[in-house]
Amino acid sequence: MRFTVLFAIVMSCVLITPADLLAKRRAPKTVESVSYDGVTYSADLSATKIGIVKATSKKKSLWEKTVYTIKYDESLERDVQWVFISGLSLTSYDHSVTYFKMPEETETKRYLIIENEGGYKYQMDLGSKKVRALNGAPVVIKP
Repeated sequence: MRFTVLFAIVMSCVLITPADLLAKRRAPKTVESVSYDGVTYSADLSATKIGIVKATSKKKSLWEKTVYTIKYDESLERDVQWVFISGLSLTSYDHSVTYFKMPEETETKRYLIIENEGGYKYQMDLGSKKVRALNGAPVVIKP
């Protein structure tokens, strides 16, 4: 019994690093970038670029677009309220349409689907860069 308790204490000390003890939240998980037609779309996971998607081509920045913003509660520390982008994917299907729509005869549109840590999803039309909330809101309020 004593050995089991001692072993559990030692393992806890080994697995918890000093960085874990000081951090208010864990670092966001790496988000895989997606590419289409020579353009790479990625999410910057720095605290100053939360909710922003950027497009690059051959390592040259083309544009950045704010997908959502965070409304901060001033009585709480900001780092515990951060909601980072957690996933990116490409599709040619317009997820915002809730009824059957005949495909247009013109060029197929491409959409970037953006998901954040709160489970909210957004759709960006890559042609117009217009963003629509699929579930969630353009302003994230973290309780």
